[in-house]
Amino acid sequence: FVDLEFEPEQFPGAFLRLGKTVVTIYKSGKFLITGAKSIEEVNETLNLVKDTFSKVIDTTLCSKPQIVNMVCSSNVMPIRNIQHLYVQMTKINLDVSYEPETSHLLILKTSDCTYCLNPSGKYNIYGCNSMDSVLKAEQYFVRLLSSLQ
Repeated sequence: FVDLEFEPEQFPGAFLRLGKTVVTIYKSGKFLITGAKSIEEVNETLNLVKDTFSKVIDTTLCSKPQIVNMVCSSNVMPIRNIQHLYVQMTKINLDVSYEPETSHLLILKTSDCTYCLNPSGKYNIYGCNSMDSVLKAEQYFVRLLSSLQ
């Protein structure tokens, strides 16, 4: 049983739900895999996509997926004063934004990725394209927070 949703009036792609992952497939043949928790899960999902469509397309023509944006989540200790942290980051010329009237998140942009920090200590890292870059980004962020608090 395949869970496929396609409503072209609302969105130009089809959604294929495979367990906890969702594959968005476009007319161009490009697709996005979301919800995977590991590289292995991405590969498993790709194999399921190939199996699902093997009766209607030549799946040997499918190229290996390219990871362009990993989204990672982690935690640090709760931030007692996120406004103070924002001021400290601006003093060292970081590309940081914090607008408590519209959002409780502090957003830090670097050349490699973007960090979204919640006062609870939960944070997301966006834009990494490998596990190595994720680990480097996380180390940088934790060190930065430790040095500023």
